[in-house]
Amino acid sequence: MSLPYFPMYPKDFEADTSHLSLEEDGAYNRLLRLMWMTPGCSLPDDNAWLIRRMRVDQDTFERVVLCVVNEFFVRKGGRIHNPRLLREWDRVTQAHGARVAAGSKGGKANARKTKALRQSNAVATPKQPEPEPEPNDIPDGISSPFLPEDTGTQMLIPERAVHAPRKKQTSSGIQDGWVPDQQIAQRLQEELRLTPEELRFCFAQMKDHAHAKGRKLKDWNAGYSQWVRKAANDGEIGPGSRSRRTRSVDSRGAIDDV
Repeated sequence: MSLPYFPMYPKDFEADTSHLSLEEDGAYNRLLRLMWMTPGCSLPDDNAWLIRRMRVDQDTFERVVLCVVNEFFVRKGGRIHNPRLLREWDRVTQAHGARVAAGSKGGKANARKTKALRQSNAVATPKQPEPEPEPNDIPDGISSPFLPEDTGTQMLIPERAVHAPRKKQTSSGIQDGWVPDQQIAQRLQEELRLTPEELRFCFAQMKDHAHAKGRKLKDWNAGYSQWVRKAANDGEIGPGSRSRRTRSVDSRGAIDDV
């Protein structure tokens, strides 16, 4: 599965495409988007497939799309790819995989630590019943939005431990391996009618922004909630968002034909 966004460098883009007409520029952007959403970041070198996915007629395809393909894309081994986009795809995919691995490792370590603390404090007394296992808090039908994408297994969520008296909170940068509180993510998903992919999209955006700007917060869970709500209010995610409508249209296409 590819990430729902890709890096955009306006100066580089304009330097290479300023000679294109508005129609050619639109065709070039649509080709890049289709390529990013297709496994391997490449498209079949098949005119019929391209006409269907680009949603153009034969005349427009030959007059506009083929000119753009011949100028900016490489045709090799029955596939079409853009060298710059492929490099960005490789870089982003590797970085995302490293973050997922770090998050999984950190989650498992914290789970072992808090489980040991919980067991040490769960001492039965004559007036206290034996502690019973807590039921799964995840409602039926709500999937976790923070699963390691390439492993098929759920990230471990640390059990709640008995905490010492709270210390004064200080601002800090976002830590490697940190993920939003599962219950907060589920409330946002139910309240705003979001998909797990949209929650992961907001999480990735917030982390990239925090690392790039060196941002510090006292409560990153509160910061994540604000980020998701702003994205929903701005129409970037949610039932009425453009991306949701675009996916609905594209789902009737033939990406699965690749």
